[in-house]
Amino acid sequence: MKKIYTLLTSIIIITLTTNAQWQQTGGPNKGCVQSIVISGPNVLAGTEGGGLFLSTDEGVNWNVLKTGTTNQQLTVRSLAVINTNIFAVFSNTNALISMSSDNGISWIAVDSGIPHSATNINFLTVNGTNLYAGTNKGIYVSNNNGSSWSSINTGLTNLDVTSLVFSGSNLFAGTFGGGVFLSSNNGGNWTSVSTGLNYYVKSLAVKGNNIFAGTWQGGVYLSTNDGLNWSAVNEGFTHTNDFIVNAFTVCGAHVYAGTSHGIFLSSDDGASWTEVSTSGLFGSYIWSFAVSGTTVYAGTLNEGIYKTNNNDLNWIEINNNFINTRVNTIAEIGNNILVSTDYNGIFKSTDNGDSWLTVNTGITTKETFSLLVNGTEIFAGTWGKGIFKSSDNGISWTTVNSGLTITNNRVNAIVLKDAILFAGIGGLSGCGVYKSINNGVSWVPSITGLTNLNITDLLVSGQNIFAATDDGVFKSTNDGASWSLTSLPSCSAQSLDIVGTSIFADCGGLFKSTDNGTTWTSINTGIINAFVYSFATDNANIYLGTNEGVFFSNDEGINWLDISTGLINYSVSSIFVKDSYIYVGTSSNGVWKRALSEITGIKENNKTSKLSVYPNPSSGKFTITNVNGVSAIEIANVLGEVIFNTTNNIQDNMEIDISNFSKGIYFVKLYTDNSYSTEKIVVQ
Repeated sequence: MKKIYTLLTSIIIITLTTNAQWQQTGGPNKGCVQSIVISGPNVLAGTEGGGLFLSTDEGVNWNVLKTGTTNQQLTVRSLAVINTNIFAVFSNTNALISMSSDNGISWIAVDSGIPHSATNINFLTVNGTNLYAGTNKGIYVSNNNGSSWSSINTGLTNLDVTSLVFSGSNLFAGTFGGGVFLSSNNGGNWTSVSTGLNYYVKSLAVKGNNIFAGTWQGGVYLSTNDGLNWSAVNEGFTHTNDFIVNAFTVCGAHVYAGTSHGIFLSSDDGASWTEVSTSGLFGSYIWSFAVSGTTVYAGTLNEGIYKTNNNDLNWIEINNNFINTRVNTIAEIGNNILVSTDYNGIFKSTDNGDSWLTVNTGITTKETFSLLVNGTEIFAGTWGKGIFKSSDNGISWTTVNSGLTITNNRVNAIVLKDAILFAGIGGLSGCGVYKSINNGVSWVPSITGLTNLNITDLLVSGQNIFAATDDGVFKSTNDGASWSLTSLPSCSAQSLDIVGTSIFADCGGLFKSTDNGTTWTSINTGIINAFVYSFATDNANIYLGTNEGVFFSNDEGINWLDISTGLINYSVSSIFVKDSYIYVGTSSNGVWKRALSEITGIKENNKTSKLSVYPNPSSGKFTITNVNGVSAIEIANVLGEVIFNTTNNIQDNMEIDISNFSKGIYFVKLYTDNSYSTEKIVVQ
């Protein structure tokens, strides 16, 4: 009979006054679409860092699907479909290739036979019932839905395979640096067929007897004799020197080329090309295509997803609820919310996040980072283009860069002290702190005493200014005329904030100073391995946006509580309090919000739990009892990395197996609708 170790130890239970719920706002929409696939009546789109999106109505609306077992959404590099099975290449997972048989709800690894040295799965493609994977270690094929794979690389002298197409009984493989290879026996062996071709092949397509090769900075090449000879067919392309052809698709008589400078169409087998992306399609860099009947879908680098009817070629943006944006800063002007994003510029919401509009007129870049609101004026810091100012609620912007060094630099922070503006700039050269005494008309360096000029954040506290740098936190008591290093241990400081008279700094951990930076105290209780990107305050309450979610403290940082449950992406790059809500900007899934009343009612109690885990210590296989009312189970290691989570089939006497992970200490967290509890376990 098994001996049961019942744990009656005192554990922390956090009780919320209402059912806690993070709500995704209506945007900002758009994002990077690396892959698209048609699955019956559905369209699936894989994004950069934002996971997998599903549309059941031809792209009119989208829903994001949870991918992986961590709290970070994943990059979806490639997609393929066989019958009802969906295959995906997710980045940063243990599985090289994953499969879902329930339309993306759950995933299993299907990569047996592919070496893990194949770190780049460049594409997946299907021919009949065979699934092919092109990798940086050659081509692999599976004829049993990914259960096992075999290499088919004999004769390939370049194994970085970027594309694969089928023409009758012939297979053509494009490689990066080795040109095109031909196999006439289903990959049994390959021969080079690259005469006249640029060897850096990114994409291939077949239309009748014609084979098209898209290249890196060489445009499009055509072969009409099974690859024996190739000739450039670039008539009509507007850029040739820096021209990358990432994708092709064929629909009827049309060949579409997705390039680094838009979509081009040929109706005469490549003899000429016409740009067709100017009408309705704002993203110039095209990643991916898919075709369903006469509908062509195009995935862009930053502008989301578009579609067109092959007969009228009018591109329509279909980004409703397609939210794959990184939000760097959140600010408020009047009753409006402003956000800056990595690659989509500035957005404004007039209805508390239900909808968002772009407000970029006059801004010459979409890489926006810092925001400062001063009365009716808004200042926006960018990458490579300096600072812009708006005096009409974001409707229009003008540059205010005189005196700034902006090339290859990013304006990470803009603050106001009295009537003086300060800008913190990081980058390659000419960085540091700049100040303006005339509302941005001109700027002068303010760097005396700074031993590191990569400025990541700025903070004003009374008559003092603090600057976060790669060498720690500096302080100026004379409006930036000179700076001195505070006593904070040497570190790479990332963010700063103030609550009352206490200053907070993320510097390889979270620190607090109550004497204007003279001394600092570490305050990391409840925060495990988290990098703090942003702060927000509400009276005496402090909120942190980190790479591990949102944390809350109501005792000036002595203790921190994780309040992230419900977010689909725990990488929180910005955070802001407005009225009765807290808003968080994520690294790749837009803006989310939650009622403050759900959070400020949190109280911490020590209670004796009936939770039972046995055996403990264990070999990694254990049973959890007394889980009535538990809605989710999560297990993390001592670094805070989530190694297991589930919301499905939770029942009493539930058996869990983490024996494939290393020995050590782990933390089991059980969630109910209004609480969570944590228990330590030992795997030996």
